[in-house]
This record gives sequence, structure tokens and C-alpha cells, in this order.
Amino acid sequence: MQEERTESQLIIADWKSNGQKNLAANKIFLKRLSQKKIELSQTLAIHEEVFEKINCLDCGNCCKTAHPIFTKTDVARISDFVGMKISLFENQYLKSDAEGDLVPNQLPCPFLNTDNTCQVYEVRPKSCRSFPHTHSKEGWERNNLLTKNTITCPAAFRIVEKMRTGRG
Repeated sequence: MQEERTESQLIIADWKSNGQKNLAANKIFLKRLSQKKIELSQTLAIHEEVFEKINCLDCGNCCKTAHPIFTKTDVARISDFVGMKISLFENQYLKSDAEGDLVPNQLPCPFLNTDNTCQVYEVRPKSCRSFPHTHSKEGWERNNLLTKNTITCPAAFRIVEKMRTGRG
């Protein structure tokens, strides 16, 4: 007997099937949308609706494939949390990317557990807390980042699809 999948798992399966396929349409939609005045209450309502249905622990793809930016404040907070000196923390876990930002030196994220939980969740970087950036006006204005997030995150994909198609 086949195990029944949760709604979260169905959303993730839909993203795996359609995320890349719908990338061009979503990119065009987001570019046009960024040129208009965005009604944040509408996007926030869709964001909240989708995140009520999806369990990020069913996926964890962001932690497996993306390099979040660690600010100096993030580094100080997290290194204190794990009981390390800042310099040791940076040397062990971080590197500078092409833009000079501090990012994890490996993928998946060194703080990702096998069950997709985060070892530093309570003090995680700001960029992790705000991912996939669909809850803020600034996120919707950064259409290139949001387009990329639709192929990184099933929730971002579902949110953009709901905005673009009016369903989902």
C-alpha cells in the first residue's frame, strides 16, 4: 500500500516537476511585477497561505544548495552561540564570495542536520531568516533573486505561481 503524501510533500513534488519548466514565465512575470507598484498585503497573504501548508523540513533545499550571506553581526552572534572565537568560526565555516560577502565554505550548509533541521536555527543569519524573501516589498523588487528562489524553494515557486496564474 502506497503511503499518502502530505500537502507539503505534494507542493514540493509539484515544484520539482515544474520549477525549472516555469522559470522563463516566472522571470518575465517578476520583471513586469517589479516595474509596478506592488500591493504588499496581497503578496503577504499569499506568502502566509503557502507557508501554512508547507513544512520546510520536508525539503531543506535552500540549505543544501544556496550560500546565505553572513553579516559581521551574524558571525558574532552565531560564533558566540557555538562557543567559538570569531576568527576560528570564520576560518572553519566561512569564505568570501566573488562580491566579498561571507558565505558558508561548503554545501550543504555545515549547520544542516540530516533531518533538515538547523543546528543554529535560533541565531541563524538574517539572510536565512528572511528567505525566500516573499514576505517583504524589497524581496518582490529584487526580481532576479526571487526568480532564482523559485528554482531553489518550493514555497517561493508556489507563491510566484499563485501570483502569476491566480491559482496554485
